[in-house]
Amino acid sequence: MNNICVFGLGYIGLPTAAMFAHHGANVVGVDVNQHAVDTINQGKIHIVEPGLEAIVKQAVDNGRLKASLTPVHSDAYLIAVPTPFKGDDHTPDLSYIQAVSKALAPLLEKGDVVILESTSPVGATEQMVEWLAASRPDLTFPKYHEPDTEADIYMWLIVLSVCYQARWSKNSFLTTVSLVV
Repeated sequence: MNNICVFGLGYIGLPTAAMFAHHGANVVGVDVNQHAVDTINQGKIHIVEPGLEAIVKQAVDNGRLKASLTPVHSDAYLIAVPTPFKGDDHTPDLSYIQAVSKALAPLLEKGDVVILESTSPVGATEQMVEWLAASRPDLTFPKYHEPDTEADIYMWLIVLSVCYQARWSKNSFLTTVSLVV
């Protein structure tokens, strides 16, 4: 995959986009925050993350990383947007994922990969598939209850868990990635 579009340029999306670009991918990072987009396009960062600014600057200077308010067609899409709680019952707010689905749907082509990285409740990936399928009846999407059915679009959910290991310093952590197809 040479072209990657990352939705959400916060503490997960920006470092991920920068590392993809650092390793040779062409990355467009999409965010709704004009200040974040402008800052990143200057090779600077709008978040506090030691060491990240040098990687972002190099990626921007090399033409591998660009920030935008508007998504572009890519081979793969990574969604790293917030999923806050709302109301007194702490119902997960999937409106950011829904907004990405709406912006993403017109860009999808057969064979594209969509990865939902956002910390989200059980069923969020299936909900996103439903939103995308409703917008794009010309494409087939994976159905969790029909695992042997081939789809035009590949959907993954990334589950990140941070683990402390006693043999490392107290500031070290290990991130594990699980891919669920």
